[in-house]
Amino acid sequence: MDKKSLRSFDVNQYKTFQDGLKDHASTFGDNFNVQWVPVPIKKPHGYTNSGLGSFLKYKVEEVTRYQLPGREMWLRQLFDVDRAIVEHKVPVDNGKYLRMVNVHLSAYDKGGNIRKQQVEFLKEYMNKHYKNGDYIVLGGDWNQLLSDVQLKDSKFKEGWPKWLVQLPEDFTDGGFQWAVDDTVWTVRDNVKSYVEGENFVTIIDGFLVSQNVEIVSVQGHDLKFESSDHNPVSAVLKLN
Repeated sequence: MDKKSLRSFDVNQYKTFQDGLKDHASTFGDNFNVQWVPVPIKKPHGYTNSGLGSFLKYKVEEVTRYQLPGREMWLRQLFDVDRAIVEHKVPVDNGKYLRMVNVHLSAYDKGGNIRKQQVEFLKEYMNKHYKNGDYIVLGGDWNQLLSDVQLKDSKFKEGWPKWLVQLPEDFTDGGFQWAVDDTVWTVRDNVKSYVEGENFVTIIDGFLVSQNVEIVSVQGHDLKFESSDHNPVSAVLKLN
């Protein structure tokens, strides 16, 4: 979300959510703070101050921003997002921690090479803490295909954009499960304003949880991309 960006008309979105969620703790992890983004040429993004905003009802013992691996070519990196995750450690009665992680992985990296590095980082992170008995919940924009529901659709395959990649098959090895709603598209392309049935749509947003976390329900919310190029996803989870 933006704090002060030309693209969002200087609206401090983080503060707006803070004001509306006064009974929640809030954290903000910077990942996009540049003086000027010169693209697209005809209508540049301009100055941008953005990051990962999180809002929690639970007592958070510690918050950590982890820089994700992988860098673009130096010129592009000057104007690109510094990809990161933000971890929230919530103490549990049994002495372990619930680790809730806000995720936003790279997009448009050639061949998904940077995303491969980021996925390896996350795999090592979540297995390390799960083996220690902690409860792991990672949620956000993965910028990778999270559902196979469209893979038999020839029209989907024909329109498959170069930026969309699939996660490694062994990514969830070690005891992890996806909480994804296959019935609601979570992202659309930005080639033009949204027209239902015309824009490319798919599912790249959702949650990944360890086996000691029960997925009670997960729901995508079809807002017709009214205020964003994404639709939100919510889940009800239970610690086992």
